Order: sequence, then C-alpha cells, then structure tokens
Amino acid sequence: DGDGIGDACDAVEVNNNTTNNTNNTNNTNNTNNTNNTNNTNNTNNTNNTNNNANNNNPVDSDSDGVPDSDDNCPNAANPDQADADSDGIGDACDEIAPADSDADGVPDEDDNCPALLNPDQADADSDGIGDVCEPDTDADGVIDDNDNCLAFANPDQADADADGVGDLCEPDTDEDGAIDDADNCPDVANPDQADADGDGLGDACEPDTDDDGVIDDEDLCPLVPALEPLRCDPVEPVVPPGDCASFGGQLQPPFDAVHSCADLGNLAAVPSNWGGLTLSPDDPNTLILGGAANTEQGRLYRVTLARDSACNIVGFATDEVEDFADGAYNDGGVTYSPSGTLVLARWPVNAIGQLLPGSTTPDHIVDLNVFEVASAVSGLSFVPDGFPEAGALKIVTWGGGQFYSLDTVDRGDGTFDVSAASLETTIEGGPEGFSYISGMNAAFGADSLLVSEYSSGNVTVYDLDARSNPVPETRRVFLSGLSGAEGSLIDPLTGDFLFSTFGGGNHVVAVRGFLRPGCP
Repeated sequence: DGDGIGDACDAVEVNNNTTNNTNNTNNTNNTNNTNNTNNTNNTNNTNNTNNNANNNNPVDSDSDGVPDSDDNCPNAANPDQADADSDGIGDACDEIAPADSDADGVPDEDDNCPALLNPDQADADSDGIGDVCEPDTDADGVIDDNDNCLAFANPDQADADADGVGDLCEPDTDEDGAIDDADNCPDVANPDQADADGDGLGDACEPDTDDDGVIDDEDLCPLVPALEPLRCDPVEPVVPPGDCASFGGQLQPPFDAVHSCADLGNLAAVPSNWGGLTLSPDDPNTLILGGAANTEQGRLYRVTLARDSACNIVGFATDEVEDFADGAYNDGGVTYSPSGTLVLARWPVNAIGQLLPGSTTPDHIVDLNVFEVASAVSGLSFVPDGFPEAGALKIVTWGGGQFYSLDTVDRGDGTFDVSAASLETTIEGGPEGFSYISGMNAAFGADSLLVSEYSSGNVTVYDLDARSNPVPETRRVFLSGLSGAEGSLIDPLTGDFLFSTFGGGNHVVAVRGFLRPGCP
C-alpha cells in the first residue's frame, strides 16, 4: 500500500483494526443489550482471540529462529546466540577481524607484503616493501636493491676491494679465486697470493731467472739454480748491533725497501781516527782496520768478527785487537790484490803501500806523484770478477774526487809497480773507499759503485760505464747522516756491505740485503 510498512507487518495492523472494529461493534451491541456483563465478556473473548493471533508472528529479521526482541545479533543469523565475551552482543555481530590474505598474523593494511607470508616484516632497504616481495634475481637471499652481484648467488656479499661490486661479479682472469683488482698476480693462478718481498707483486709473477723456485729478489744467486744456503756456527757479539739511526744513519729510497743497516760499534783499542777496512783472504772472520789514519803513526789492527747462523756479520766477537803492522798514512783504501798482497792508500803523501803476507812493514811503495795523480790518493780497489776490466786497479783522490785507472806491472814477488795513470772522471762528496756492486742487486738496476764520502757524510751510488768507472750524473744517495764515511768492503760470504767512519765515534757499519758473492 506504499505506506513504508511491509505487507507482512500490515497484516498485523489489519488484524488489530478488525479487533478494534469488532470491539466497537460489540460495544454498540452491548450498549443496546441490557446484560452488560455478557457484553463485557464478549469483548474480552474477542480481544484474547486477536491478541493470540498477533503473538504467533514475532519479527525475526535474520531468520535464525530467534525473534529480534530476543536476538543478540538480529542482523546476522546466529541461532546458537554465541557471545564469547558476554557483552550482550553476539559473536556474529562483534567487530569482524581485518583481512590477512597471507595468514601471517599481520593485517593486510599493515602488511608490507600482504600476498606472501612474512611474519617478521623484514625490509632490508626500508622502502616499505617487504623483502619477500622485493626481487631477488639470483635467489641468494639478498634483494636486488642491496645485492652487489645480481648475476651470481653470493649471500656473503664478499667485496675484497670494497668497490661496491661483489667479488663474484669482478673479473678473475686466472680463476684463482682472487679478483683481478685485488690479485697481486692476475694472469697466473696464485690463490695463496704469496709475496715474499712484500713489493705488491705476487711471487708467481716475479721473475725467477734460474727456475729454482726462488724469485730473483729473494734468490741469493738468481742465475744459479738452488745455490746452497750459507750456514755458520753463530757467535754472540760482545755488544749487540745497534740501529744506524742512533748516530743519524738513514738508508734512502729505494734502497731502504730492500736493505737494512746495523751499527757494529766501536773498538776502544783502535786509536782514532779510523781509516779503511778489509777482511783477511785467509779468514773472512778476521777484520783488518786502520787506526790513527792519515798520520805517520798509523797502524793496522786485526779483530775477530761475530756472525749469526746465516753468516751475517753482527758485531765483534771480542774487544781485544791485534796491532800487527805498520799502517802509516792509511786512509779509506785498504784492500787485498788478486795475488794476496795487502794494499793501502797513503794520504796525504799520495802513495800506495804494499805488504806481502806475513809482513809487518811495507814491502813496496809506489809514489803516484810521478804519474801526476792529483794529491792525494784516498781510496782504491781492484775491479772484481764479473765486471769489465776485472783485475784493474782503480783509485780516487780526496778532496778533488779525481778517478783514475792505473796500469800495473807485476814485480814477480807479489808486489807491483805502476806504469801509467789515466784520469777517467771526477766525482763529488770527498770520496774515500769504494766497492763494486752487481746490477742484479735489488734497487740498483745496473752495475754500480758504492762510495764512502767523507766530506758529504753519505754513502752514494754511481752507475758504471763500460770500463767500470763511475758515471757522475748517475750519483744518488744510498745512506745519509754519517760523520766521515771512510772505508768500504764487501763481505765475500754474504755480500753484506761494510764501511768505517773517520771520527764521529769511529764506527763499523754493516748493510744487509745484497746478493751473495760468487753469483754470475
């Protein structure tokens, strides 16, 4: 009837109207009748009949068999009327739990990856998208946004060179497990990355000329395979060797990277100032040293050296010395000739003294003034085997630095005369003793001359020309900070370089790191 009340409820209202009409009719009839009691009874009977009819049709909106008036959730069928929280509202009408599509206990509206189970809500890059929803191309457990190598699974994200590119994605040319950027020998497999000399170039890439498994930089004799190592009975020195820095000595680059310097100390029994030094050809543990140098009272002394188990000279085995020969005017040049004669530079008298084995005074003296050698000779040396003009006698003067070649004539008794002196070049620094060094030694690069410079307080290095003379323009400092560098020798066992100082405390200094003598 368009009155906004459903027909099912209209019927109830009609019945009520009928009841009222009936009541009204009955009331009228009752008025006309004289028996009021009977009329009243009739009205009640009619009302009871109609009311019973109305009570038999209660409203049940959710059709769950429970009238709305008694239903704890009239809008949702719940015939069991369950009410777990006893709040008078049926469970069916309690607030409905939010959607959780992946059943991970996190509502979809709060879930950073609602489609995939991720109760921990991990989000490594904090971009609001859970890691399980982020792409992980290589399936290594690291999302692409954070993965330093997408092409290969690398859950550890190793990055040896810290360049942001994972090691597995870096090139490894030799397939030794060390990426090229971090490989000290990228073209030759060397998984241990061994680098014996610590120069940053792996041993596998270092040259090994003699193929004996020992790289040239570490090989005592790089041209002779497997040269037997030296072994000596160690002797403790009277005074342990000191650091050269204690008296100002400092090795200079690049030599400081491969050499070490030790101060062997002083001998109180040898008078100052000290001259040159050499080793006995009969006993390499016996040092010969000039005392009271440059004076007519100069003498030659012998002392026993101490060596370690590798035969390196580490000091003096005793503080007792032997005064054994006249060494008048001895200077930086003290050495033995190839025939075993002890030869001395005599400064300032500009002469060469010679003592045969067993002699205590000079057996022959050569006056260099006769050959117009600039005054006065200070250092001398015979060119060793393996160098051009081997056996030739070379001398140098202090303080002009003139460098000469001398032509010698054998006198038949082990001594020699000089027939000519040729000026080869001039060097600086106030040169004294000097020694020849093979170009195979690390950091030298060419056959060289080590020169003790009294005036400059240095030991310097010169490249050699084709006749074993120093090339002046190649001068470079090997060791600085000295006071009166004087003598010079090469240890025939180890190749160690030793020099003495004239004054400044009178020291003997040993420098290690040279090739063992006897190598081609």
